[in-house]
Amino acid sequence: MSKKMQLTVIFITLLTCTFVSAQDLTDDVKSFSSIIVNHKLNTKSRLSLGYTGITDLNTGNTNYHQVGLTYRYKASKVGYISANVDLISIQQRATSSFKKYSRFGAGYTHNSSIGRFLIDNDFGGEVFFPKFSKYQYRWIYALDVTYRLNFTKWKIRPYSNLKVYYYSGGDIINYYDDEGDLLALKSPNDIHRWRWYLGVKMRPNKDINLILSYFHNEEFNAGINRFSDINIYNRKKTGIKLPFNSYDGINIALVYNLKFKRKGDDHNDD
Repeated sequence: MSKKMQLTVIFITLLTCTFVSAQDLTDDVKSFSSIIVNHKLNTKSRLSLGYTGITDLNTGNTNYHQVGLTYRYKASKVGYISANVDLISIQQRATSSFKKYSRFGAGYTHNSSIGRFLIDNDFGGEVFFPKFSKYQYRWIYALDVTYRLNFTKWKIRPYSNLKVYYYSGGDIINYYDDEGDLLALKSPNDIHRWRWYLGVKMRPNKDINLILSYFHNEEFNAGINRFSDINIYNRKKTGIKLPFNSYDGINIALVYNLKFKRKGDDHNDD
């Protein structure tokens, strides 16, 4: 595919993201639009620069912006380690100002396969500054399953991804019994979220990857740890503390593999 065609694909993807975010859909439906540029440093390491915007499809308001840098290193034949730093800007309400956060993360990915299915197991941790009410640290496990048989010359492959999040380091919550007596003061450290993606991965050529998927995000009280619930009543039962944030959405991601031709090279690396 020519450079002109590659730029056309990128433009169409951006136009699609803008069109999707303008639809008048139901409440709590969002679009995640991402652009990621990869650069291979050597045979084992890669640097990625990415942007993600989250738009409420009901209002058309883009209230989340994220710019991040990720370093990935191939530690073994089936294992990768990674480190990332992200700058995040979030608008809680349409009338409020954006609040800025920094996020630092690290992770490990193990690759395997069963028959025609490619399986990635991801383990990671994140820390946020300043912290959120529900957490400052998140521990994440993700299972990604991709069907390896390619459809068409665009190499379209169905995939599914499930993520589970453990929150820790959030604000202290007062837990009361039905009579209003104080039972505990504790941070709600526990498993509190899962997110599931279902869609397709495609590769129009060796330089461009596209991901299109539907996802569902669900927060809940796992109750694994004692006094770890969020979304509970206050003492007077007039309001909810840390309400659940659950929603559906559309995920669109474009990944461009940037390559610099070195002097004396006859061709670019794959």
